Amino acid sequence: MTRARLRRARITPSCTLKRRAVPKTSAATKARRAKKRAEDEKLAKLRDQVFERDGFCCRVCGRGSGFTATHGKPIVWHDIHAHHIKFRSQGGKHTTANLATVCLLCHDAIHARRVRVSGNADEALDIRWVA
Repeated sequence: MTRARLRRARITPSCTLKRRAVPKTSAATKARRAKKRAEDEKLAKLRDQVFERDGFCCRVCGRGSGFTATHGKPIVWHDIHAHHIKFRSQGGKHTTANLATVCLLCHDAIHARRVRVSGNADEALDIRWVA
């Protein structure tokens, strides 16, 4: 179409559209992102320490890599979670004593309050199934 026809049809050709300027990232935002990245790396190292301490096995049902137990199917890497024994919303800290390795199904059961986990993960955990 010619420009005259485009004007009559009130259509702007793509070559004449104005591009929006991308806002520049402030120094405060960059600092916040760097702090978050550093915290994420620290938590990933802590999570790996907890997984190694627990032998990559669930502390509730005992299921581990290639091991079939309570739930009847082998566990895979992405089914392993680091669970806060004392929830962060209740003042729990990011420490190995407050983190336990649990499988996906047990983690769901804990948050559904079918399983209660308490104690110190570095020493011994008290695990109770609720009826």
